[in-house]
Amino acid sequence: VRDQPIGLEETLLGAENRAKGALLHATAASPSSSSSAPCMGVGLESGIIILNNGMHLDVCICVIVGQQQQQQQQQQQQRCVGMSSGWILPPAVSEVFEQKGYNEAFASATNIHPDEKGQGVLHHLSSGRTSRVEQTMESVNMALLQWTNPSLYYYASSSSSLHHH
Repeated sequence: VRDQPIGLEETLLGAENRAKGALLHATAASPSSSSSAPCMGVGLESGIIILNNGMHLDVCICVIVGQQQQQQQQQQQQRCVGMSSGWILPPAVSEVFEQKGYNEAFASATNIHPDEKGQGVLHHLSSGRTSRVEQTMESVNMALLQWTNPSLYYYASSSSSLHHH
């Protein structure tokens, strides 16, 4: 995955790779006999989706991977996905970001530089109404919908299915 993923699939893959890496790292660091062994890994990836009109949409995707106890003490492997709302990059940034990278494109096209607090250019563009942190948390909260409602999303047997009314 590139430093700045382009497209939904590449952004999703980046988040999934990070989630799997986090779970692997946490599992390796935890004693195997520990009752508090890690059960999930969380991965985040921001990416750009190029719309058919050429506009560039900035989104954040969260993937949670792991196992969760189900009824009858069964463990079920889960992959939960959430995505934030998106926002359109200024056209001057869109024109140069593939050559210069995200932060440098913003710096050169708009004179907006990354801030040390991690609020991102979104905080600056929105006059403080929202931020990169809030965008990221939105994607986490959307992924947690699946994690906290496993009976609606995951089934004990492969023959289970949803019935529509």
